[in-house]
Amino acid sequence: MHFGSPSLLWRLIDFKVDTGFTIWALLKLQINLGKEFLMYQGLSVFSLLLSIPISPSIKINSH
Repeated sequence: MHFGSPSLLWRLIDFKVDTGFTIWALLKLQINLGKEFLMYQGLSVFSLLLSIPISPSIKINSH
């Protein structure tokens, strides 16, 4: 039982499906990384905003 072309066709379909999944996974990863980056940026800006009123009081306390 030797199927030459059907297995090749299935392999091509598999490859296309795998490639599709890989592209989808990469897109999902990029979206997640984007979210993480935005969250990180937001947190760093937020912490900067928080540290501005705190730093003078620390300076006053150290004197």
